[in-house]
Amino acid sequence: MNKLIPLLLILLFSPFILGFSTGLNLKFTGHIFIMNQLRFVLIYAALIMLLYNLRHKTLPSGLWIYLLPSLLMLSIMLLHYLYSDASGRHTIRAEKELLRVTALVIILMVCATKTFKSIDFRILIVGFTLLGCIIGLQSIWNSFSGISSFQHHYVKGYLRAGMYIIDSNSLGAFMNTVSFFALAGLFTYKGQHNKILFFIAFILIQTGRAFTFSNGSLLNFIVSIAVATYLVWRYYRDQFRRFFSILGMLIVTMLSLTIFTRMFETFLYRVRLSDSFVYKASISSRIGQHLDYFRLIYDEPLRIFIGFGTSGLPHKLSGGLDLHNSFVRSLATGGIITFLCFMLLYYLSIRNFLIAISHSDYKDRMLPIMLLSSFIGWAFQAATLPADTSLIQWFYFIVALLLATNVKDIYRTNSIQEQSSSKPSPHIRNFKR
Repeated sequence: MNKLIPLLLILLFSPFILGFSTGLNLKFTGHIFIMNQLRFVLIYAALIMLLYNLRHKTLPSGLWIYLLPSLLMLSIMLLHYLYSDASGRHTIRAEKELLRVTALVIILMVCATKTFKSIDFRILIVGFTLLGCIIGLQSIWNSFSGISSFQHHYVKGYLRAGMYIIDSNSLGAFMNTVSFFALAGLFTYKGQHNKILFFIAFILIQTGRAFTFSNGSLLNFIVSIAVATYLVWRYYRDQFRRFFSILGMLIVTMLSLTIFTRMFETFLYRVRLSDSFVYKASISSRIGQHLDYFRLIYDEPLRIFIGFGTSGLPHKLSGGLDLHNSFVRSLATGGIITFLCFMLLYYLSIRNFLIAISHSDYKDRMLPIMLLSSFIGWAFQAATLPADTSLIQWFYFIVALLLATNVKDIYRTNSIQEQSSSKPSPHIRNFKR
């Protein structure tokens, strides 16, 4: 039973493999039916587990501080959807978003239950590392062999991995996340053979991320590495030299690969925003979206409290694109209540990661350290994407709660056992009398 939660979380990202395997854009083909059916299966499985835990009264009190803001956000989304006058693709997108968040909120509740306190998080480390390796290979192959009819999908002759299958920025964010599972595995698993495998996995996954040519995911990676370096020094200090040496080897290996394959100039071309389209897509359009939103608020001040809704906002912005800033988007779509709920979930997640780091066994601290590092790095990239209801965003919310719940239950169990062992037996108490 305890293996279901890690498998459920891994299964959430299975559409990435489906998209690369079929070579078709999941947003505009019949394969979207498969994805919707998969989400329904996840919802039903999560509901069954949730009802089981409710029956046995195993929901912890700490769940409600997570659940209330999640349900508030979901309720506001539902109200906007029911009373929206939008139509077409924006309505379809709102339906997909509503279904996705419903599934994620239910899974969030399941992950907080005490039934799963004995989860072996090594399943998550190995599972996501393997998933990252598969998608990393698919990304590299797609970049070299994929064909697109749009010139802006290419960077100096290389196709941006996943560009016409899955959004390249989202793919880059996912690759960053799973690469830090591999980095955690480097320190969690013993044996030279295992360490070499995780080292290779990290390089492979990050190479796949590099071929997305996503500036946001590059920023994500740099910030995540910087935060990880500080956290290892702060909480895992006797391993800091080892971490720093391994990190140096990883960076040197990645730089060597880019220079050897003559990709270095290509990366710089993208990072420098070297052509007008890249600049327009990366900077100009995002600035324009924010200016449009501020003009809308100026014209309709009440909207800062009630929002425009998921389906109502995009067609009011120039270009018909969604607002590329997860934090501002939560305010724009759902109003001030949704924004405050979203920020509360961020605060709770960071707090729970720190709880997991502080109360974990010393040898198990590396996983929450790496996940907190990648979560902070992701926050920087999320400020450039409309991702406040994305799988990546809510995956971090779920894993933070899961780690903290698991650690608290283990800590509580150990405390009870210590108290029991320290109490004198009835015979000893009678003897003292």
